[in-house]
Amino acid sequence: MLRRITKELAGWLKEVHGIDPHDIPYQINDGGIYLKDAAVMTGLGVIGKNNLLIVPFYGPRIRFRALWIDLEPPEPSTSQKPLFCEECNSPCHIKCPMNAFFDGKYHREKCMERMNGNKKRASKNSLETGISRPVDHCRICELVCPGIRK
Repeated sequence: MLRRITKELAGWLKEVHGIDPHDIPYQINDGGIYLKDAAVMTGLGVIGKNNLLIVPFYGPRIRFRALWIDLEPPEPSTSQKPLFCEECNSPCHIKCPMNAFFDGKYHREKCMERMNGNKKRASKNSLETGISRPVDHCRICELVCPGIRK
């Protein structure tokens, strides 16, 4: 769905504004960029204790795609972690089934261990159910984050 929306947005930018956008691949290995970092730099949100981008109103429950357009960038954001992260009892750390925050910092390899196992199960399940793109990520740190309620 996000790819379709991005394609429609690119068409609108070209047709209405004469801007020639270019799709940015999702994967870093394919030429993509770190979208969370780009979002922080433009002031859209901040990285929370759960290592997810947290934006006003939606908290960590967002998804990104990006287009490259030839415009001057905004000034870099000086945003810090939102106050609710500082006052939060860190359910993202407590509920993580892989203990990826065991020392208070995010350890990607622990998270990836779970996600790789989920991908294998999702791939097997997709053969059985016919669902071509099942959810293959844990998302517990996203779902327990109280950021959306603040």
